[in-house]
Amino acid sequence: ALAIARLPERRQSAAAVIVAVLALLGLNTAPFPWYQTAPFPRAYLMLAKLPRGPVAEFPFYGERIAYHLHTNYMLFSTAHWQPLLNGYSDYIPSDFRQNAGVLNWFPSTESFALLKQYRVRYIGIHWDMFGPAAQDVRERLEPFTPYLRELASDRRMTLYEIAEYP
Repeated sequence: ALAIARLPERRQSAAAVIVAVLALLGLNTAPFPWYQTAPFPRAYLMLAKLPRGPVAEFPFYGERIAYHLHTNYMLFSTAHWQPLLNGYSDYIPSDFRQNAGVLNWFPSTESFALLKQYRVRYIGIHWDMFGPAAQDVRERLEPFTPYLRELASDRRMTLYEIAEYP
């Protein structure tokens, strides 16, 4: 900055711009490391066309350390703009903490009772996010399938509408 001040006034602006550009180039890497995000699950295309209704997505991360993983669902919701039971911010209401503990064990009688309380209409189950536990979740879901209407499914995700509550 001292060296720039010694320059004639008309060249100071140009010198400042050059210094700023060089500083930015020094901080950057070439080529810039662009990352391609995974495509949204196809079920969201259908969800965008369905009547409005609250959506719950699973796995529902019930441990405080994993709450931030709900941001994936928030990003996905920009494909359908339906109300979302999942969410994350720096403010965590006490009922979220209580509900997360119950919804973490979906599917269960208790989790369906909670979904009923919030009038959830659609359930998105992300099999790929459950990892090795996916098969266990499929087995625990079996008793509840008479209450669900499958809307879309692929290897990554199944979208259901709750036809009635157990």
